[in-house]
Amino acid sequence: MKGKKLAHVLILVGIFFVSLFIFTLAKFPEAKLTAVIQGYLQQSLDPFGILETDQGREFSVFKGFQYKLIHPVFELSDQTRIELDEVTAAPSLLSLLMFKPGATVELKQGASSITATAAARGDQVSISASLNEVNFGKLGLLMYLAQIKGGGIISGDFKLDGTVSDLNSLSGKVDFKLKSVQIDEQSIMGMLQLKKPVKIAEGIIDIKIEQGKVVLNNVALGKPNSKDDLNVLVKGDITLKKNVNSSELNLKAYFGISDSLKQDFGFLETLLTSAKQTDGRYAYKISGPLSAPLPPSPLTESANK
Repeated sequence: MKGKKLAHVLILVGIFFVSLFIFTLAKFPEAKLTAVIQGYLQQSLDPFGILETDQGREFSVFKGFQYKLIHPVFELSDQTRIELDEVTAAPSLLSLLMFKPGATVELKQGASSITATAAARGDQVSISASLNEVNFGKLGLLMYLAQIKGGGIISGDFKLDGTVSDLNSLSGKVDFKLKSVQIDEQSIMGMLQLKKPVKIAEGIIDIKIEQGKVVLNNVALGKPNSKDDLNVLVKGDITLKKNVNSSELNLKAYFGISDSLKQDFGFLETLLTSAKQTDGRYAYKISGPLSAPLPPSPLTESANK
């Protein structure tokens, strides 16, 4: 009986302090509060060489302590600019009650949106993200990640749960669909000169993370015998190691190029002859550590069966 009374008192005390905290925030001048939050945000971005500017900021206690940036621009150290209509962020109160701090962040640009949630306790993490018709060309992601000019639309979901210090505990999935992918005219690595855009109608990324492995069920761009200028298929797995850079690759990659691209890169036909398959595509095995893969080796027809 005394235990129940004590629990009841503790709950009431907790409600009081939460209410006091909310009341204090509600009375705190919004301009000062947003300035404090913005200071922490920029401080967090500084180590990555990212500068954030925007056209306005809002904070609302009554929308779950939501913080909003209006028309923010994130300028990266390589001059890449990511321009958005708005970014909103709010803590997950349910996660806090479970002593597992978390938050939800939403990015919007036109009809595109990215919603991500994350929670952590120690090195245990739970992360999920949902992408809706995201134009990764407009966001500058392709240029930032691969130094390639181009774009396309991506939609789908990502999820990861587990303990970071024990990669065998990780489980998750990547389930994305792509469409209207285009690689613009440009020089790639100073070696290949694209004289016209490379167009790919659609693609799929289907990856599972389980029992210490990243399994590529179906990672494909374009389709063979289609109007796509390029078609690529990668399958296999990556065995995760404690040092992620030492993770072992066990992949097979298949790709084909259109006749128009072959005309521009005639020398490739000679270089890739040993990997050519009966269906006209080229096939290679990719192995070795993640940070320093071995040179790709041509796959024979029998190795594909």
